[in-house]
Amino acid sequence: AGFYRAFGMEIADAERIDFIGAELEFMHWLLRKEAHARTKGEKEKEAVCLDAQRKFLKDHLGRWAVFFGKTLAAEARHSFYQSLGKDLSRFVTSECGRLQVEPEQVTEWSAEQAPGELTCGFDGDPPSMRPQPLTVTT
Repeated sequence: AGFYRAFGMEIADAERIDFIGAELEFMHWLLRKEAHARTKGEKEKEAVCLDAQRKFLKDHLGRWAVFFGKTLAAEARHSFYQSLGKDLSRFVTSECGRLQVEPEQVTEWSAEQAPGELTCGFDGDPPSMRPQPLTVTT
């Protein structure tokens, strides 16, 4: 959450801060801020965004998203989700390479390790109980 706040991004109350969508949206936000700084010739701001991307990959997204993507690709029944999992793994691996980051990788997962329930729950939940979209402020 500290990363998000430092760069002006807030997570909706109903959303987990470690939700894959939130982490990917944050990386997107950092890339946009980096590109904006580059076009304005603001080298220091560009460097801050690059540094934040490296730290976020090393400490968060890069640690578990590759495993998550591979697991999704291997266990999904529908080809869409299989492809999505493969693309996620390739993307995060590529970003780690581009930014020269080598995070400690998660290599296994069990439901016992997770706090709370591991269900999405969208099908039966009323719209008011569903996670709301991310809120990004500038």
